[in-house]
Amino acid sequence: MYLQSLQSTGNAYQTYSTPARIIQNTQYNNVSTSVASKDVFMTSSTLAEKKAAENEAKTSTIDAKEVETYLKKEVEARVPALNNLTFKAYNDNKVEIKGSYKALINIGFSLKGKLSVTKDGKLAFNVEDIKAAGIGMNGFKDKLMNELKKNVTDGVEVNGYSLLFTPEKLVSKDELMGKLKSVSTEYGKIKLSCE
Repeated sequence: MYLQSLQSTGNAYQTYSTPARIIQNTQYNNVSTSVASKDVFMTSSTLAEKKAAENEAKTSTIDAKEVETYLKKEVEARVPALNNLTFKAYNDNKVEIKGSYKALINIGFSLKGKLSVTKDGKLAFNVEDIKAAGIGMNGFKDKLMNELKKNVTDGVEVNGYSLLFTPEKLVSKDELMGKLKSVSTEYGKIKLSCE
């Protein structure tokens, strides 16, 4: 749809057309006239509200406890050496998984890292720091990742020192409105945004 406008040029008026979404009144010789049908006039605040609603519809929020439940069901249940898994989300995409690893004795461990999104739309937990019994141990990290790689298949992949989660395993397909595009966290919450 187009907007018809009259502009004065000296003593005469000329008519021109412009796309209706670009509506701007400019005054010439104290004369300015704009005509637009009601259905094409949309204010910037209306556009902002529409955009916010679209973005909200494409965002799913997961409680950290839901991820913890998933880890217990899909990871702890498949790796006999792991138990007491917990999951915590902090600000700035930082998360932490804690648990215990059964060797000759139970060894308490924590994995700290950040969440990101892979090119193919998976949720990645990139392990940046690991402590076993409170001490940093790269050998333990390798052992733990290999144990996960051997035993966990449903919705979780191990790629180096990253755990890759299939989003649909954490959130129902009805809640995910498209391919995962970005992730953000705040204390106790994970927000997944889709394309």
